[in-house]
Formats: sequence, C-alpha cells, structure tokens
Amino acid sequence: MAKKRKRTTSAPKASHKAPLYRALRKVPLEIRLLEILRPKSSRSIVNCRLITVSLDDAPEYTALSYVWGPPSRTRNIRVNGRLMPVTTNLNSALRQFRACLFNRHVSGSQLRRLPPRFWIDAVCINQKDVEERNHQVQCMPTVYQRASSVLVWLSPRNGELSYGMAAIGLTGRELSSSDDKTNLKWMYDYPQLWDHDCSNGVENEAWNAIDQLLRLNYWKRVWTLQERVLAKR
Repeated sequence: MAKKRKRTTSAPKASHKAPLYRALRKVPLEIRLLEILRPKSSRSIVNCRLITVSLDDAPEYTALSYVWGPPSRTRNIRVNGRLMPVTTNLNSALRQFRACLFNRHVSGSQLRRLPPRFWIDAVCINQKDVEERNHQVQCMPTVYQRASSVLVWLSPRNGELSYGMAAIGLTGRELSSSDDKTNLKWMYDYPQLWDHDCSNGVENEAWNAIDQLLRLNYWKRVWTLQERVLAKR
C-alpha cells in the first residue's frame, strides 16, 4: 500500500509572471500589508509577502514611520518571490525587524509584541501606478490612525544614538516623576548628564549624542509629525 504523503504548509510561491500588485478597492478601502518571512540565516535576503486587506475588517498591523533615504542607494528584498529594490535605510529597518521577530537572542521584546504585518508606503503602494499612489497617499492619515501601532525607525543602530536615546529616556523619567519641573537637583545623581567627559574638556558626551539624534533627517520630514500624532500607540 502506498504511504500517504504528509501535508505541509508553507508560504505560497508567487508566479513570476503574475503581477506583483493588483488593483486596490477604494470602497471599502483596501491596503496591502507586508509580512516578513522566517529567514534561512541572518545573512539571507529579506523575504516577504504582500497581502491585501480591507480596513473595514479592522486588521491588526504596524505602520512604519521613517524616511526613505537617498533613492540612489538601494538593496534588494524579495516580495512574493520577486526581487524589489528598496532604499538602504528601509532594508536596514526590515533586517532589524526580522532579527527581532525571529531571533530571541536579539533585543526587541517590544517589537515581538506588535502585529507582525507592516504597512510601509514604499512597498505596500504600487509606486508606478500614479492613480493608486495619489489615492493611497490621501488615505495615509486613515492608515496611520487605524494601525494597531506606529513604529518609528530613526536609523540603523549605533552606539552614539543609543546613548542619546538612553539619556532622553532618563531625563524624561525624572522630569515626569517630579512636581517641580524647574528643580533639576536630581541631575546631581547622574553626572553623565553634566560632567565634561569629552576629550576637549568642554563638551558633554550625553548631550552631544542627543544633539546628533535630533539632527537626523527623520525630524526634518513634515509627514512624520502627522504619522506620530495620529498613532494610537
């Protein structure tokens, strides 16, 4: 007797002849979501699939707030089996998200609690379809408002920016727990915020890191303010 073949489930393989994007409905409003697939190794190309959902169905997803970066600097990702060029900044973000989602040794427990499907304009909108792009851009406030969470991506991780974020977090916690916001005596307990610890003896490393953080291009983009304001979480 022939043995029954064991059924397995896997991500569907898209035909390379089939179009990557199909037309989206305007009523009810449809969007595409990007799902990052488990990699074979940390060095593998980022592999994703696109799914189409209606916002009327209240899907859970995370909307990404970021800047594209220089369009001339790109890396390939794979979407529905097709290679797609994205900016290096977005590629770095997707690689970091993938590491947090699938590698328990990588810090990022908060990301693992977020919906694993992402709305990212550069990929989820057919950028070559002018009519779709214009309509989806008009709907972006709704997309960010309906998102389960909005995730801000500033830049690839580096020591100085991480130090700046830690200093901002420390200052925010101390100020929020104080009734008198003008009383800064608590800073005596944190000499790293006021000590002259740089080689030239006149600057402070923590505030230099904060300064570099606030100079990132993300803060210069008008749309990012709206994206953060509309976020439920």
